[in-house]
Amino acid sequence: MAASTALLQELDVQNLQLLSNELLSPPQSHGCVVASSLLTSLSPGQCLAPNTCSLANVFYSDIKRLKRELQVAIFRAANQGEDYVIELTNQICISLQIAPEMFQVEELPITEVKVSTDVFFPGAAFLVVSCKADPKAAKKETSPYKSPWARIFTYTGHRVKKTGQSAKQEVMCFPRNVSSCSIASDQFAPVIIPTDRVHIRVGVSPPPGIILTIHAFPPQFPLALAYIETLTSQKKAGILASRTQAIEMEELFECDGHGLEIKEDTAMRKYFENVPITPGALAHVHELIGGYLWRTDMPAVIKEHVFHLLAQTLRVLRYSKAGDCVIFPMLGSPLTPSLSLLLQLHSELRRMYEEETKTWPSGTTCSGPGIGLGIGEQGRFSTYFHSLLEVCLAIAEVTPPITSTSLLGPTSGAAASSSASDGLAMLHVPTSPKSAGKRKKLKAKRDRDRGSTRRSSSPKPPDNESAPPGAPPPVQSASGSSAGSSSSSVSIPSAKPEDMLWFHRALTVAQILRHLTYGDMQGEAVTNDAISDASQGLNTPTAHTRLAVISGIPADLDPGVVKLAIQGACNTNGGVFKDEIYIPVTELEVTQEEKTREDKPRDLETSVEAQLADASREETAAQSDAAVTDGASTAAEVATSSDNQSSVKAKCIKGCAVVELRVKSKFENFRKSLFKSKPLNAGLTYDPEELVEMPDEMFSISPVNQTLFSEPHTNDVLEGYFRNKLLMENSFSLKDDAMLALTEIFHSCFISEQGLSLSDPKTESGYICLSREQIMLCTPGNMMHNFFTNIRSPKKTFVEQVAHVLRRFGITKMEDKEDSATPGKSSRRLSKKGSKTSKEKLAMGASGGKVSSREKKVKESSEKSEKDSTTSEASAKPVKESPREEEKLLTLEGFLQFVVEKAKQDARAVWRALLACGYDLHFDRCCCIDATQGQQMSKQWTLDMDFALVQHINSLCRHLAISPSRLHPHEVYLTEAELSSPAYSCLQGVPGESIKLRFALLQSLNNSLETFFLPLVDLRPHSTFSRSTAALLSKARGLIFYDTKMVFLNRVLNATARRKPDQAAPEITLDPLEHVGVDKKSIFHFVLCQALRQLSHVPSSQLCVRIASGGDPTYSFNVRMVGEEVHGTSGSFRHFLWQVARELEHPGLEILILCASSASSRNKGKYIMRPGTVTFSIEKMLEFIGQLFGITVRADIPMGLDFLSLFWKNLVGYPLDPVTDLQEADILTYNYIKKFEMTESDAELQALCADTYPRFTYPTLSGDEIELIPNGRNVFVNWDNRQQYVDAVRELRMTELQCTHRMTALVAGMASVLPIQVLSLMTPQDLELRMCGMPQVDLDFLKAHTMYQVGLMESDKHIEYFWESLESFSQEDLCKFIKFACNQERIPQTCPCQDGGADTAHVPPYPMKIAPPDGTDSADTRHVRVETCMFMIKLPQYSSLEVMKAKLLYAIHCREDPLSG
Repeated sequence: MAASTALLQELDVQNLQLLSNELLSPPQSHGCVVASSLLTSLSPGQCLAPNTCSLANVFYSDIKRLKRELQVAIFRAANQGEDYVIELTNQICISLQIAPEMFQVEELPITEVKVSTDVFFPGAAFLVVSCKADPKAAKKETSPYKSPWARIFTYTGHRVKKTGQSAKQEVMCFPRNVSSCSIASDQFAPVIIPTDRVHIRVGVSPPPGIILTIHAFPPQFPLALAYIETLTSQKKAGILASRTQAIEMEELFECDGHGLEIKEDTAMRKYFENVPITPGALAHVHELIGGYLWRTDMPAVIKEHVFHLLAQTLRVLRYSKAGDCVIFPMLGSPLTPSLSLLLQLHSELRRMYEEETKTWPSGTTCSGPGIGLGIGEQGRFSTYFHSLLEVCLAIAEVTPPITSTSLLGPTSGAAASSSASDGLAMLHVPTSPKSAGKRKKLKAKRDRDRGSTRRSSSPKPPDNESAPPGAPPPVQSASGSSAGSSSSSVSIPSAKPEDMLWFHRALTVAQILRHLTYGDMQGEAVTNDAISDASQGLNTPTAHTRLAVISGIPADLDPGVVKLAIQGACNTNGGVFKDEIYIPVTELEVTQEEKTREDKPRDLETSVEAQLADASREETAAQSDAAVTDGASTAAEVATSSDNQSSVKAKCIKGCAVVELRVKSKFENFRKSLFKSKPLNAGLTYDPEELVEMPDEMFSISPVNQTLFSEPHTNDVLEGYFRNKLLMENSFSLKDDAMLALTEIFHSCFISEQGLSLSDPKTESGYICLSREQIMLCTPGNMMHNFFTNIRSPKKTFVEQVAHVLRRFGITKMEDKEDSATPGKSSRRLSKKGSKTSKEKLAMGASGGKVSSREKKVKESSEKSEKDSTTSEASAKPVKESPREEEKLLTLEGFLQFVVEKAKQDARAVWRALLACGYDLHFDRCCCIDATQGQQMSKQWTLDMDFALVQHINSLCRHLAISPSRLHPHEVYLTEAELSSPAYSCLQGVPGESIKLRFALLQSLNNSLETFFLPLVDLRPHSTFSRSTAALLSKARGLIFYDTKMVFLNRVLNATARRKPDQAAPEITLDPLEHVGVDKKSIFHFVLCQALRQLSHVPSSQLCVRIASGGDPTYSFNVRMVGEEVHGTSGSFRHFLWQVARELEHPGLEILILCASSASSRNKGKYIMRPGTVTFSIEKMLEFIGQLFGITVRADIPMGLDFLSLFWKNLVGYPLDPVTDLQEADILTYNYIKKFEMTESDAELQALCADTYPRFTYPTLSGDEIELIPNGRNVFVNWDNRQQYVDAVRELRMTELQCTHRMTALVAGMASVLPIQVLSLMTPQDLELRMCGMPQVDLDFLKAHTMYQVGLMESDKHIEYFWESLESFSQEDLCKFIKFACNQERIPQTCPCQDGGADTAHVPPYPMKIAPPDGTDSADTRHVRVETCMFMIKLPQYSSLEVMKAKLLYAIHCREDPLSG
């Protein structure tokens, strides 16, 4: 009571309630509180309120003002102690404590009896009208009703009767829309009405089996929710407070035109962030929410928001306990009502999942298996399921794993026992994702075993029926208890752990994300398990899958020509792996007569081929092989023989080549490209269209299998390729890279054994000698075991192989007195050094190949023999035991000698062993030695390093035109040039195997996000609840690949399409000549304004269409140009968007301005949002521009917009950097501020201000000078207030760059066409790339997506002239060519065919089509004609390259907008 009295003296809760009542949202023009359209909303902010997942934003018109007052109240109460915060919570949340006393409910079953009545709820602030199924009525599959059977009216209409009473206004009806084009999911959506009285008319025959439900909410309820949101939004939350301060994004400044108020608001917000809210106060809030959910019946639309609030409270409570992850140590009995509710929520989640997914399609994509949105566009979870999953994830994060001991104790009630049994399978934190493959078969195996049990005659105990046989499920193994112990402690009649494996997978993904993003230690175990799984997947060699063996190359070709042809085919398909092409050559004697004979070129080829066959039989591989590798050019060298002047020696190719492709997924594309290469096919008489069917001995491209064998006729050249990579050309010694790799393999055996030894063994020997037992020791990190396992021949066992090597290349072990006394330890003593470190041992081992180790061993053994007192007895022993074989030891020198001898005989075997040890064909490690090393390397990675790696993967996949799911981790590497760039500088010094392992982890994570996790999460609360899963994904957006985001976005866009195919698209008519001849300052005749006038009354739902696809795509609206006969809609629609992009930059619109840095030749031509007040006309214009942005995303047509990066940051909710972004946008202000900050004395400041005498005023970006503080024109800047002046200038400029009010209108327009919450996953670069595309034209990508029609082929002469002309164009001319051909400046750089689908699966405007022209006139006199709707170029057969180039330049420069198709 004392605390309550003291609190009421400081705070007046009644004033807060009065302010709350004043700020409640008024009804919209249609009578509801939620704005459903831009046409009916009072402000753009109210349109965005439902997308925040916050009831406070829905209930209040000015929530910021109310939260400021609540922050002050919380700040004052927290400074006085925890009791004051609890008492303040009780006073404000009184409605939650006494619920359901103030929450009235009225249910009206829809029957045949028609009812028309008023329903009044005294004291209610809001009414929620919803529908639910009548459990007593029969379920009806179809709706035969042609008109609504329930209508709801309010008395808050704008019309007044003659009697002075207000007329009733119809707010809504059920079903909402009975037309055939309506969406079934929108027919019974609930509605929130700000009133306490409604008039209802219900009744229809036959009854629909629906109950109309009306819930009333008192005015204290919105205030309680706003208070809890404010309380849980504080940042001081335990040990992670400093980390979250740098992570979470919050608006820091209020743009109200007064610098003093800005400073006060900012200081107040900073004070509030530093207020520690105690765990006791948060636990009390949790009890209030749990009790309210336990006692009160509420509609789903309110309940889902409360679920999000409960999840936020649980997570904040967890972090407020100084990092303690466990809040509820026991979930057994007796259970409090709130804890019992938590268990019931899990049961409800399981039922909801089974109900919603039972009819969804399932399948497998290149990213893995999935259902619903994970694989297609059908099957979206409800928002109620999203909120229920969110709170269940929060419960699992704060709850310890359930064990058998935690369930022991007094027997609880029936409800608690039932809920505990249902929630048993879900309250676990999964320990390892390693058993994911086993889990998939768990349910089928259990059902199969059950069936066999039922068929058996012997009875089975009933308590074993609920548990699968064999290994326990992952849930129970994680807790350390078996199925029997769990079932014996608590009755589990319906617990099926395998049914909730999807939840455990979701929890695992969430914990990995929190560990990677926030460093949360709770997810360290599952992250390490995921790293171990990724490391295990890298152990399988994949280098052979990238090898392509080319045979049948004409032998008379120059090696340089062959290399250029192969390089060209590779460049079209991603390039060559580390720029290596192997072309074997040989020296042949060719007669002078044959060499100079030009009239019979095939005779030379026949002679060369014959001599080549003889040379390959007679010459040895070491003497004849020479390769063109590493970019070295080789020309045919002719040497005149001194003995015979009629013959010459020439280096000719052997007709074969070996190339390692950049990625294995491009093998077929490379094969097709190489078959079209004229230099390689010039001497062949086959039709190019039939080259694929040619015999292998003529011209073929063969893959290499896992045993490093290819086609029989190519195995010889492949053997030479492998031998050439191991041995020097003119000697039998190993190459340096090969020697280093083999040395590391040899040392790994010693190091791995040393890691298992507890003591530090000492030897007199300074060199590493491996015994048979050491080599055969199968321990983690012993690569010698893998090496000998894979290098052995099939006829030998592993033991025989090791014995053979030791017998031939080993040294004899010399025993002395000590050795004879302890023979079992001799090998270890000789193989290990004294107290030297691992690096010293490696260095000594590397030098062991240069010094004779045999002499060293003999010398050491002789010294030992002198000290032996029993020399005669020791010397007599070996004579008596002569049958026993002497023990041999393997040195590094002997190991290298064995490899050299093996490489001469069978180089493939050596390479199979090297690949099995984790090396690639360039002797670089592609995997870690063991999982422990992988986990240690992963600890060095930071979030910035992960972002840089993802950025590199995005760039690489765009270059290769594949998705990251088709990229193998072994194919990821960074060149020195890439590491030198600032974007990847943080990756310098990172080992290659660590980069590959990290990509494998991120690839697995992204596959799970795409196919499973993202469809489960509600992304709306990303900016409202800082601890939500949506906020986690928003923070981790840099970990998600661009293709993963785009695939998910496209599926969501198709799933949210509102216009059905049978509905006609809106059409606008534009007059291109309307603005010709008028005043340039007038903007009313712009194409943008014409479209705005005609589309202003079109509902936004009619603009929501599916992603454009196919040859005749469907767009949001059709564009018809006056005076143009256009066949099709694509070309005119693209031209409209291009013209809108140009008009946005017009200063007359007052929408954009050039950034201030462009005046200093920095970011020239870049635009930003124009700051300033927002008038009604500008607001509507911004909303329409936002709709056009959303339409562009749905149409997938890049717009040529040149915006500064901070524009895209504001659009996706990214925080602005006050240093970097200010420097990019306004370099003059940045330098001006920097000068003030660098002053160190009053004299320097006076010298700086000697000419200007600055006052507390500064010009805005639009040029108007404003005061930074009240009466700032009369306040001069001096040494005491200089920092205040600098802060005020920076705040002014950053506020202008944020441009909050204008960006809100723009985002509201986008939200009417797009699910705006998906933008929280995108980085600014992602959104810019999706909306604007790439400013450069990739000719290789364009050539790969080009079709040739009506008999044309790529090998035609005029087609070659066409591509050569385009290759000579600048990027500016290429953009003009694209504009000429398809009426858009930029084209997409990605296509669905990149995922390995059919070549016909293209995104518009692809593919580009080239067809012959119409008519029969002379080709050189005709011009290039295009059909922009089809992206078709009708190309005449010009006679030369010069004519082709001239005609193309004339077309793109003289006809800017040829709307001919």
